[in-house]
Amino acid sequence: NLLLNAMRVFGEVKETIIQLIEQTQILAGIASEDIHVQNGYKSGNKNEHQKFINSQMNLEDFYEAIFLTDSQGRLIAHPNESAIGLDVSSYKAWKAIAEDNQESYIDKIPIISPVSKKPIIVISHKITDENDQFLGIIGYTINLSNFAETFINHYKIAQNGYFYIIDSETSLIMHPREELILNDKYKNLEWHTKALSSKEDFGVVK
Repeated sequence: NLLLNAMRVFGEVKETIIQLIEQTQILAGIASEDIHVQNGYKSGNKNEHQKFINSQMNLEDFYEAIFLTDSQGRLIAHPNESAIGLDVSSYKAWKAIAEDNQESYIDKIPIISPVSKKPIIVISHKITDENDQFLGIIGYTINLSNFAETFINHYKIAQNGYFYIIDSETSLIMHPREELILNDKYKNLEWHTKALSSKEDFGVVK
């Protein structure tokens, strides 16, 4: 019963994460064509962009930030106005679109936010004008700690058990103890490597 319950919850958590990512990717695509976003680029009106960003931030508590860049990779709109002007052109969320010409991008490996210093993943989408000229990107950053607190940490296994999540490089990316997230001391643990090398969707690591 304990294992069956854990597998059931695992399925629920997996589905929640997939839905969140798909929902945010769709949202980013819609936002890239939003009239306020497009008008802001045309007119150079920063208030137009900032109002749009602020309205989007009210959608979910786990979005750390939603941002817009110019065509050179500098932030031109962000909930934290001190971040405006920050160069994000070295980040994969930018490079995949600006250099590799992808329409959208999802971080496979979490990064540390240059603004909050918290672990995040970024979902970004290309922004172009009516002539298909590249204007910049819109990015939705998901704070992994806030997401886990909302959707995952309340799940329990037996009395003291809990769920945590690792990425494809065996780093902890969601855990009830925030200080362990992306901590290299807890990377490449034997049971993490075994779990990732398994061809099964779920099971017991001994």
